[in-house]
Amino acid sequence: LLQFCQPGERVVVVLERALEQPAVWLAALKAGLIYAPVDPANPRERLEFIFGDLQPAILLTHKSLLPLLPAGAFRVLCIDTTDERATLASLDAGHLQFDPPRDAPSSLFYTSGTTGVPKAAINGFRGLDNFAEYLRRGFDFGPGDRVLQSSSTGFDGSLFDFVVALQCGATLVLAPPEQMRPGPGFTRMLTEQRISTCLLTPTTLRSSPPPAPPVMRVLFAGGEPLTVDLLQRWSPGRRVMNVCGPTECSLWYQGEE
Repeated sequence: LLQFCQPGERVVVVLERALEQPAVWLAALKAGLIYAPVDPANPRERLEFIFGDLQPAILLTHKSLLPLLPAGAFRVLCIDTTDERATLASLDAGHLQFDPPRDAPSSLFYTSGTTGVPKAAINGFRGLDNFAEYLRRGFDFGPGDRVLQSSSTGFDGSLFDFVVALQCGATLVLAPPEQMRPGPGFTRMLTEQRISTCLLTPTTLRSSPPPAPPVMRVLFAGGEPLTVDLLQRWSPGRRVMNVCGPTECSLWYQGEE
């Protein structure tokens, strides 16, 4: 990324759920860039607004998604093409001699805003560091855990998945889309993949039977009110955290057990 932009510049990332997504986030983090993921399923009008407001230095995407995206004065990197993969493979794979300032911005997510117009919310490196420490101290996440990438990549909750894996040392699990649909199949996947934790909405919890412990030893529920009946159904044998907070608060500002 530093071949094409400078620390502090914005990198817009438009990818389907893919292995490259956490790698791009980690690369942007190490390079001191502002990671700005955008869901390719957004309506064209919203995409045009976001791209115009964001003014990115570079777009990282897949070639198949290019026709859906606005054009602009930014470098386009299709990371799934043969030429780009060859270019990436030829670059120095050594450690970067750069440590981003902890007060610098690290990520940018667009929310709906109170008026319905997309609103940019920026978070910094220090907030991510504090969030990772909260997860390590409060839940003892580490190399023995497995976290499911459960959130849409354009949603700030996806950073929970990445932080548990890449800053706490857990294994990040990407499941096929058909296994992510709420229901018995979703629960079976959690069990087969030995998932330790993930962030789920109460809607998903309501449609899926709880797996037997020790699967999902810590459940984070957010995005909607967590009702008493769901809590009673999912809490036996595991910790359940009801989390909330605006995007500006480095994912959430309150978690009640």
